[in-house]
Amino acid sequence: LGDWLDYWLANVVAANRRPATYSLYEATVRLYLKPAFSTAPLTRLSATRVQAFLNGQLAAGRSIRRVQIMRTVLSSALTRAMREELVMRNVARLAELPGWERQPVTPWSSAEARAFLDAAKDDPLYPAFMLLLLYGLRRGEVLGLRWRDVDQENGEIRVRQQIQRVDGELRIGPVKTTAARRNLP
Repeated sequence: LGDWLDYWLANVVAANRRPATYSLYEATVRLYLKPAFSTAPLTRLSATRVQAFLNGQLAAGRSIRRVQIMRTVLSSALTRAMREELVMRNVARLAELPGWERQPVTPWSSAEARAFLDAAKDDPLYPAFMLLLLYGLRRGEVLGLRWRDVDQENGEIRVRQQIQRVDGELRIGPVKTTAARRNLP
């Protein structure tokens, strides 16, 4: 399985995923999946073994979300192996995990936002803070704005790209989703 994971990362994930996603998948394979499954033959991997691995990760104190990511990455690799007819089923999909819910976001009140902007008024990043607060843009979206994205004639800001830090480097890439590609007044 270890060799398959290396092949899959190099030839499938690297070609089809965004840099930050690739980085997440690569770290998950390197830190968790290869140490656990490198000696297991791909065709002999069982749902029982995957479930035991995931349960062990939870027992070791890993967060539910982190363990879900491990299962997702392994499942993606096994789905590709199914497409290439190397395995008959994706045993990672059979594993069960507790549910996970994103923590609710508690936005600032208008008074809190005003107080923050008052305190930041002399900061060179003040315009970025305004965009973050007024439009709810992601940090990478604000940092990815270019002058050509600001259409003063039509009074629009076009969100088209973002800047992300991947492996210690800043990279320019498309926004996260199709819906994130938008024009704002």
